[in-house]
Amino acid sequence: MSDNRLRVHVGGDLSGNVVLGANNTVTNAPVRLTAGEADDLAALFTRLRAQLGAEDDAARAKVDDLEEAITEGEPDLATMESVRNWFGRRMPRLAASVSELILNPIVTKLVGAAGAGLAAEFTRRFGG
Repeated sequence: MSDNRLRVHVGGDLSGNVVLGANNTVTNAPVRLTAGEADDLAALFTRLRAQLGAEDDAARAKVDDLEEAITEGEPDLATMESVRNWFGRRMPRLAASVSELILNPIVTKLVGAAGAGLAAEFTRRFGG
């Protein structure tokens, strides 16, 4: 039995499966990031982590959650939204950086590859 998550791994050629339709037919849905896009996405997370205070383990954990929500399988919009809201409440000086990362064209490419429904929900939640 196939699981219903689009597998996305940052770096090079990316592909996975997505379950489509009422009969749960599995279809290969390639998601391709160029090596440059993968490097750029990794650099965005590195830059965000560099902006955190060295002692702020909670914020680091939230950035880890955000990275996983974007790069591990189908993008997890609920986690992305939760992390953005957490930074808005707890570390407002970084809220714009988190939002910019979420709205980055590389992230929107990954969301769009997961399907029109998820892309529409992304736009509703983030205005992207």
